[in-house]
Amino acid sequence: MESNPFGGKKAIEYDNFFKTPFGRVVFELEKELLFLALEEFKGKELLEVGCGTGIWVKVLKDEGFEEPVGLDISLDMLKVARTKGLKKLLCGTGTELPFKDGSFSCTYFVTSLEFILDKRKALLEAARVSREKLVIAFLNKYSLLNLFRSLRGIFKETTYSRGSFLTKEEILR
Repeated sequence: MESNPFGGKKAIEYDNFFKTPFGRVVFELEKELLFLALEEFKGKELLEVGCGTGIWVKVLKDEGFEEPVGLDISLDMLKVARTKGLKKLLCGTGTELPFKDGSFSCTYFVTSLEFILDKRKALLEAARVSREKLVIAFLNKYSLLNLFRSLRGIFKETTYSRGSFLTKEEILR
């Protein structure tokens, strides 16, 4: 079974990050990139693996996309997502998706693959349930922010201590 670093109050803390000045900048940049990656799927079935508090499911729905299905391992994260009026939310793991082959036009991950232990299995599962495309937005292992998080994690346990950050090359492999 997958590990869940986002239980309890961490779900609300995660959601509140996007209300901070830095979080708003991150949100706008990620939103722009996500729209570029998913624009061709407006009106089609989408699945977000690791939807967390439903930030991206809600943004896409509000921007005229069909409401994506959101899947997350954390009941606490899903509880926060439900407060946003989202309906298509399921508790589960990315390595055992409870959907038939080809159920979605596209499956996407936004900074969630880093927290899945068996990344290869999760990607194979996402490919199995997707008819057209996979989109992976990930935290670059060598970004200054992640180097800082890794250094801080040596001295204090953080949510990101449990993440396994990736490079573009690792994703492609």
